[in-house]
Amino acid sequence: MSKKIKFEHALNQWTQTEKLRHQKTSQKSSAKKITHSIKKIRKIVSNFIYLHCLPYKHTSKNKASISQPHIPGQHVKTSPENNQKVLAVIIHAFYFDIFTHILEKTRSIGVPYTLYITTHKEIAQKVSSHLKLLGLDAHIKVYENRGRDILPFLRILDLIKANGHHVILKLHTKKSPHILNGRNDWCDSMVDQLLEATIVDKAIENFITHPTIGLIGPHKHLYPLWRKKGSNMVLVKELADKIGCQSDINNQSFVGGTMFYAKANVFDSLLKLNLKTTDFAKEPISVDGTLAHAIERVFGIAVSENKLNIVDTKFIKSLSEQDAN
Repeated sequence: MSKKIKFEHALNQWTQTEKLRHQKTSQKSSAKKITHSIKKIRKIVSNFIYLHCLPYKHTSKNKASISQPHIPGQHVKTSPENNQKVLAVIIHAFYFDIFTHILEKTRSIGVPYTLYITTHKEIAQKVSSHLKLLGLDAHIKVYENRGRDILPFLRILDLIKANGHHVILKLHTKKSPHILNGRNDWCDSMVDQLLEATIVDKAIENFITHPTIGLIGPHKHLYPLWRKKGSNMVLVKELADKIGCQSDINNQSFVGGTMFYAKANVFDSLLKLNLKTTDFAKEPISVDGTLAHAIERVFGIAVSENKLNIVDTKFIKSLSEQDAN
């Protein structure tokens, strides 16, 4: 059996498994439906409190711990002609303490990579100083605090492509201040899965060996649009039309939390929209239904419109096991 046929067989199996998983999750019992309704009401109340009652803060109360000098490992800053096989690691630094936590985890990257940091002016100097303290070189871009991690990512993509990178890893300091208990485990789950050695060390190789892969998200963070519509669908449909999507978007997948590996050119259709800073609302914004939330969902549509597959880290592991046998 050829490698291509094996890949297609594994992809079909994974797709069916994921489809069943989402169907089972959506088939809630009466009790679960009541619980879901309560959670929805709590989200609305929390959102109201976040927007109207709590002072908006861009930094965390927790002080970042003093880090030991970073062991550069495979970290490089090479010339554009040598970057085709260098991973572009993009980190949007909004919360400084989480940024240092993510940066610490990049020690596990065992392939050549270059750091691209996007941030806002309030913590830009701290970010720069921390990188120097660790002995790390990085491209740092400071943007106005609009569009969450989405707009800075779109704005730095041109530089990354101009520098010759073919594969990117997008990370950001995800936190949910509207959630009253302030959990950050979602961020840790996504970062840990994407930086696991079996995934990150073959990141570029996977896109070369399996050219129909366009995006790799963390396991259990890929959602079909029909499951996570929220109040975003009007904007999602508008954006999908603008990038020329003609397929049914409800069955398209996206990464909830926008952390993933991807081919650097799969979002070209979104770049052509020439979105401006003023297209995005000033902070604080709602927890759903904004342009940033809509683009989060359209990332997946853009990949699919390139006739490429969206998969997760569990699928990538299954390919590695298949190749080993």
